[in-house]
Amino acid sequence: MHNAKEKIRRKALSKRRALNHDGNMCASKKITHAIINSNYYKKANTIGCYLSMKDEVNTELMIREIKKNNKSLFLPKIQLDATINFIQINKDSRYSTNQYGIKEPKDNEDQDIEQIDLIIVPLVAFDSTGKRIGMGGGYYDKKFQSLRQNNKKPILIGIAFDCQHFKAIQSDSWDIDLDHVFTESGCIF
Repeated sequence: MHNAKEKIRRKALSKRRALNHDGNMCASKKITHAIINSNYYKKANTIGCYLSMKDEVNTELMIREIKKNNKSLFLPKIQLDATINFIQINKDSRYSTNQYGIKEPKDNEDQDIEQIDLIIVPLVAFDSTGKRIGMGGGYYDKKFQSLRQNNKKPILIGIAFDCQHFKAIQSDSWDIDLDHVFTESGCIF
């Protein structure tokens, strides 16, 4: 089964890499627009997001909107136990680059994720039922484990390009499903 996951991951990554810069930016703008016009976003006061890497949906636009709308922004920081903390960002926040070359907050004050209304989650591949494949580190799945039993959980929204949509993804018991996925075509489910 892991081979199946790995195969989809490789395929999705190469599809994503194949998008040129303009294609990526154009799709990223549509995705941002769809999210900020959604009720999930409008109702949320506290939002978790992430700093995107080269081939990913560009989250700079989303982060700009969150700040402009005076919503509280939280960004992930990788921890030694292979999970992530969500750190509140303010205008004085400073950043460093982690082992994956991802920019993250220097501060380490973890926010209880049940206090975050909405979290924008990165992904490599997804299907129409909310199953996702990430980069394989399991950081997000580990972080969201505790949400299972609790209904107050943040809404988890994955963002991706249409080309990352797969028919069916086999999930493992520790995988956490997304509540919604947005692509350049809008809200997929």
